[in-house]
Amino acid sequence: MSTNEVQTLRLAVCLFNNVSILDFQGSIEQIEFLHPKTVFPARFGSKIVIEPVYIGPTREPVKTCSGPSLLPTKAYDDVGAEEQFDILLVPGGPEASTSPDVMSPSVIEF
Repeated sequence: MSTNEVQTLRLAVCLFNNVSILDFQGSIEQIEFLHPKTVFPARFGSKIVIEPVYIGPTREPVKTCSGPSLLPTKAYDDVGAEEQFDILLVPGGPEASTSPDVMSPSVIEF
């Protein structure tokens, strides 16, 4: 990578029913400060862009434990074996702290 080249990292935000928005939204807000077009990186020379992809059990809206429903970018089953993510963000929620048999099988397989 040259010194002027911007590096793009892919971030998978793993959504599931009853996910806690608070567990990932603050992180996403902070990650945006790394983008070269924001004030801080432009001043300090950031060369990183993080591209979030919101993945859910289906492409249907995901019900959160409080607040609005979320519309995933893609479903877990849509992610091919060749598709890679640099960062996985798995937020919490009531179902995340229980046994895996309560979670959607597509989340576990992913």
